[in-house]
Amino acid sequence: MDLVQHIMDTILIFALALTEVLAQRSIINKDRFDVNGTFFLECDMDKFNVFSKHRSIVELAIERKLFGQFHYELMAKSILFPTSVSEQKQQYIPSGRQWNVEFYGIWDRDNFDTIKVTIDVRDASCEDVGEYRCYYLHSESLDFYHTKEFPLTLNQPITNHIITLEPRNSNNTNVNSAIFEVGRNVKLSCSFEGAPMIVSDWSFIKYSSGPQKNAILSLPAVAVATYDGCIRYAYRNKLIFSVSPFFYGVRYTCSVFYESRVLSYADFIIYATTFASSRNEGESAVYLHSLNCVTIFAFITMLTCH
Repeated sequence: MDLVQHIMDTILIFALALTEVLAQRSIINKDRFDVNGTFFLECDMDKFNVFSKHRSIVELAIERKLFGQFHYELMAKSILFPTSVSEQKQQYIPSGRQWNVEFYGIWDRDNFDTIKVTIDVRDASCEDVGEYRCYYLHSESLDFYHTKEFPLTLNQPITNHIITLEPRNSNNTNVNSAIFEVGRNVKLSCSFEGAPMIVSDWSFIKYSSGPQKNAILSLPAVAVATYDGCIRYAYRNKLIFSVSPFFYGVRYTCSVFYESRVLSYADFIIYATTFASSRNEGESAVYLHSLNCVTIFAFITMLTCH
């Protein structure tokens, strides 16, 4: 009996793991798009982390929350047992847009075993940036079940990606490295422009061990310009810390990324000294120099950011 229970538990664990994998399948065929390009949405039961019979589903829909909004809006909805034919297939296409919406369900003789809604967007626009998801309504519990949210943003280049230093003084004129007295408070600001939903974060590499005290401030994105008719945003991320005696070359990197993919980065190196004038700027540049995503370390190794 224990062996049978063990086998059943193993099957259940495998089934849960399988549904978790299925739940990670995106409902969008891409995560970044070009203006006037295309993207495709597909919602079916494989997108949900549940085992559910089709007969338990009474409603299946695709919805989205656009950038800057707080609520989701419907794009298309399929009602399996409608009170009228007009309720069966509902689509919410914005005026003037080119969307091809398809419904598959129990009323479709050729696709009787399939419940699915698809949207083929043929005129991708700036206004399509946001998060997308599916949901279904269970017939017995009348609960709504959602997939995870899948982000979609513009395929815009990263520009003006720089790191600035505060405070500046006569001993710190190098644009990519600086020397400070131990105990001095320092602020590095990472600035760049890009598409909505692209973010940045800080990391550091210490060439000697020692304590760190860091505070990161992410400032709100500010609309700055237009790109192919779209709004671009200026971002700034500040890193504040106190220089310790162990700062014999600490490289701070500000990385710009979308989801887990790094799109661009910039570096800055901090040196500590007991006397501000004990080193010169030229010497500090030997250890690390970075400009426009090209890093030269000890003038031997070159890393290029793509």
